[in-house]
Amino acid sequence: MDHLLSVSRTGEWAPWLEFFLRGVLVQSNAAIEKAGEILGKEYRSLVQAQYNSSNILKLVDEIFVRTAISIRQAAQAGGVTFAGARKQIDWLERAGIIREVTGRSTNRVYVAEKIVEIIARPETDRLGHSWRNQRPCLTPPPQSSSARIGIRGYHS
Repeated sequence: MDHLLSVSRTGEWAPWLEFFLRGVLVQSNAAIEKAGEILGKEYRSLVQAQYNSSNILKLVDEIFVRTAISIRQAAQAGGVTFAGARKQIDWLERAGIIREVTGRSTNRVYVAEKIVEIIARPETDRLGHSWRNQRPCLTPPPQSSSARIGIRGYHS
C-alpha cells in the first residue's frame, strides 16, 4: 500500500510497478509449481506402474521443464540412446502424456498439452472475472484530488 500511496503523492510509478509485477511473478510461479506438482505426481505414478524403466522418469521430469521436446532432446535428458528415447516417447504418447505436433516423419516435436493448458489457463479473480487479454491502463491519473489512484483500470 505504501508504494501505491507514493504514486498518489509523488507520481513515482516505477517502485509501485516493480512491487506489483514482482507479486504477479511470485503468484504465477507458485500456481505453475503447484499444478506441476499435482500433475507430476499423476504422471510419475502412471509411469512407475506401467513402464519398467527408471530412465523414463527423467523424461517425465524434463517435460515439466520444457513442454515441447524432440526425441534427441529426450535422449539427452534421459541419458539414453536415440532408439531408447524414441521408445519412451512412443509410450508417453500412447499414455496421453505428450502429443506429436509437427505431423512430420522426421524431426518431430512432442508437446505435453495438459501442462501447457495449465500454464496458459486464464487467471480469474474471486468474482470470476478473467484478466486474460487485459492490459493495464498505465497513464497517470488526472491531477484532481478526487482522481488520485494508482492504476485507473483495465482495458480490453
